[in-house]
Amino acid sequence: MMLLEKLIKNMPVELIKGNIDIEILGSCVNSQKAKKGFIFFAMKGQQREGASFINDAISRGASAIITDSKKSIELENMSNQIPIFYCENIRDVMGIINLNLYGNPSSVLDLVGITGTNGKTTTVFLLEHILKNDSRCPGIISTVKYSFASRSIPSEMTTPDNPELFDLLSQMVKAGCDISILEISSQASHQKRIAGIDFDLKIFTNLSQDHLDYHKNMQNYKESKESFLFDDKKVPVIINKDDDFGKYLYEKYRSSFNITTYSVYAESDFKVLLTEKKINKEEFRVQTPSGEYVIQTPLKGLFNTYNILAALSAAYVLKLDLSTTCEAIKTFIPPEGRLTEITDNEGRNIFIDYAHTPEALKNVLETLRVYAKKRLILCFGCGGERDSEKRAAMGKIASLNADVVFITNDNPRKEDPDAIIDEIAKGFIKKNFKIIKDRREAIQAALLSMEKNDLLIIAGKGHENYQIIGSQYIPFNDIEVVKELCGKD
Repeated sequence: MMLLEKLIKNMPVELIKGNIDIEILGSCVNSQKAKKGFIFFAMKGQQREGASFINDAISRGASAIITDSKKSIELENMSNQIPIFYCENIRDVMGIINLNLYGNPSSVLDLVGITGTNGKTTTVFLLEHILKNDSRCPGIISTVKYSFASRSIPSEMTTPDNPELFDLLSQMVKAGCDISILEISSQASHQKRIAGIDFDLKIFTNLSQDHLDYHKNMQNYKESKESFLFDDKKVPVIINKDDDFGKYLYEKYRSSFNITTYSVYAESDFKVLLTEKKINKEEFRVQTPSGEYVIQTPLKGLFNTYNILAALSAAYVLKLDLSTTCEAIKTFIPPEGRLTEITDNEGRNIFIDYAHTPEALKNVLETLRVYAKKRLILCFGCGGERDSEKRAAMGKIASLNADVVFITNDNPRKEDPDAIIDEIAKGFIKKNFKIIKDRREAIQAALLSMEKNDLLIIAGKGHENYQIIGSQYIPFNDIEVVKELCGKD
């Protein structure tokens, strides 16, 4: 709680009207979350202006408005005494205001930010597991959930908006957390959702095509990642040196930043020396600055080797004992929807994974090909109103790496599902696909098509418990649907 007058002191905001001698309890950028004592930040968005929701925020009890649209102020009912401010650089100001309003939680917590196209979620959960094993009290902010102490909150987005982010970190401090691990999306970096947050460690996993619906081109996407990773020379950075963009970043910043590298193939601080693949175990030896260690893990695939290397490197930078860290890795169970395995009553192997980019789909198919004694069957789709360029690319990858493919709906949103499926199908090199638009029916057909020793992967939605059709969120979870169809509890 803080006086509005004190919060906006020395801020580049212009008071249009209203009394600033009021107490502020919190803030929001979503008018539906507005309530008494809250500041509503009415910002220009990608599709709609937040200023158009000012009246809604006021009707819900908002006590102050800060907007970057002067037009909205002119149209506002001036008889209302709620203070309204104009601010040109609203996102920067929002970060400073929230820092003061929520007590600067990043000054109390060690903050680790993880960015990259793929692997963020598994690395977050793996590092959380390692820290708990070392008697630390971590909180996490991830695509799957936000959790700390005994609380678990379903996530609304990978990186929350600035007010929600500060509120979550503040709650973690109150709950006794001493460290927080955050997934940082490229959109969050570009939109300055993390303004006012001070990190103690940053990690880069990899980069491949994604989010071009937002960034428009790969250069903008790269710049968003780079701006997060290298905006503060005091913060150490961990980089995947096998990734082309990671290699570029390392060469560009190696002389001016404290960079720790990891790799399977290149010379690096954390380097894999030997890999041994077994049916239910991955085992490899790693050379580290502290000597050699053997990693044993149930996690499958080369992409998970990279996730482990990222977490191991983070443990080292955070000054954890690496022997203890390696013991913790043995018992790690990945988050739901990340190569979640279900074996039905007939012994058939089904995997559910969040893979929704070309690179992620290729990785998971190549990984599971090793375990498929006979056919590798895939069921997947692509989301609507998202990067359409990756659809044909994913179709090509599916065609070349799976034996049978069922193309279905993912989250079509307000886009024509037939058009999405057509774009996927255009990428197929072979005619090894069937189209079943209804996702449940497609999963059922894929299961019925399985023969002895076949393996099925259902990709794209992972942990999600809904399907977005039009503007409706319809309850749907791939894991639950598979269990139901297989007669599993």
